[in-house]
Amino acid sequence: FDTTTQEECNEAIAYLGVTNGGTPWTGSRTTMPRFCSLQKDTDSVIFNTDPAGDQRRHDLAPVCKWTGEEAPPDFFRASRESVTEWRGVEHTITVKPEEWDYFLAFQESRKNGFSCPCNPDLDCNELEAPGKHFYPPNPEKATFDCTLWIAAWLHAEDQCIQDYFSHNSRDGTSPRMRCEAVGAVYGGEHQAGRHATGLGALRGLQSSPGHCNSMFNTSFRGFAAAHGARRNDPDRGDKDVWTVLYNGGGSDISDDESCIPPGYNSRGELTQSQPTTSPQSTPSTTAPTPTPGPPSDYQKLDYGETACPEGLEIESESECSQAIAALGVTDGGDPWTGSRTTMPKGCSLQETTDSMVFNTGEGGSGRHDLAPVCKSEGTSEPPPTPGPPSDYQKLDYGETACPEGLEIESESECSQAIAALGVTDGGDPWTGSRTTMPKGCSLQETTDSMVFNTG
Repeated sequence: FDTTTQEECNEAIAYLGVTNGGTPWTGSRTTMPRFCSLQKDTDSVIFNTDPAGDQRRHDLAPVCKWTGEEAPPDFFRASRESVTEWRGVEHTITVKPEEWDYFLAFQESRKNGFSCPCNPDLDCNELEAPGKHFYPPNPEKATFDCTLWIAAWLHAEDQCIQDYFSHNSRDGTSPRMRCEAVGAVYGGEHQAGRHATGLGALRGLQSSPGHCNSMFNTSFRGFAAAHGARRNDPDRGDKDVWTVLYNGGGSDISDDESCIPPGYNSRGELTQSQPTTSPQSTPSTTAPTPTPGPPSDYQKLDYGETACPEGLEIESESECSQAIAALGVTDGGDPWTGSRTTMPKGCSLQETTDSMVFNTGEGGSGRHDLAPVCKSEGTSEPPPTPGPPSDYQKLDYGETACPEGLEIESESECSQAIAALGVTDGGDPWTGSRTTMPKGCSLQETTDSMVFNTG
């Protein structure tokens, strides 16, 4: 069904109703479809004389003789909204724990030096062992690039959703094009499969001569890693895909703050001691459900709005939960709490998942998928509703866990418990997943901040 001559290509495209396209192009390439194609943006005739051309290109549609059947559906990439719903909104805001583990392990490899399997195409010094090329310690730390990370998780998850494994997307989009589409600078890409942990994925790539030797390129100073995952699919099974991206760091990076896990900076260095807590041993009450106020007490602004009107902000997580319930949303996705300048301050509702998002930072900008949730005119912030003092207790600092059966299992009850203990003016709350601190509800010693560990 190939259209094999330039004359027939011109006739075919005119037959399809395209008569005023851009300047035609004729040449020989293996990196695009062979023979006759139509260029997407210009409607130009593209004629590739190389019969070995066999690669898709996102902006070229092959023009063929009629096969007797309708053309198959276009190849596509999953939309950002679909990927966000698949991955979970909280994991599009903050780097996943296993992704951060990969980054920290990579930084250690750079800092300590590493021996890679010799690459036949490169010199091999065999300083540490036969068949190994040793890269000396590199004191310059890489910087995690949050914009580059967006390109990484979009591609990693798309491969799990559509069940493929390739540097190029199903629609032919290259790694460079995906990075540029989100405003990131591209320098290189690695991919790994079959590993659920960050260290496993890194060690897998470091066992490959090509991947290992290229990751220690000293010009790679900007970094991002994303883990795409599919679980419990009865037809296709589980799948893990890692997309790792690099650039030159420095001016190549526009955002090295918004996605970084609490307690770290973008180079993987600890910025504060990890909070510790104390368990308790009086019977805890069951986790309370949010108590909605009258619907008129709260309002949801449009998605993309930057902030609530002055004086109508919701300033606590517990009231945010109540406000969203009052608006009729009671079955949303996992809540997220953290500090960002790239989204509205305070209480918001995520569009695709109906998740509660509570930003303790200064905020200052809208986001297309977040709607600020505010008080209505004339309402005042309800105080926390503490349970009787005997319902809760604070264990000693440094204790490992609450006694079995006495754990506090929700953020809202954690907030109420701390208020019941008389702490009402603590620092910014933190919610996240860690294996290095007590599970569930804790109180931070120096700041009286609520710490809720979902790990």
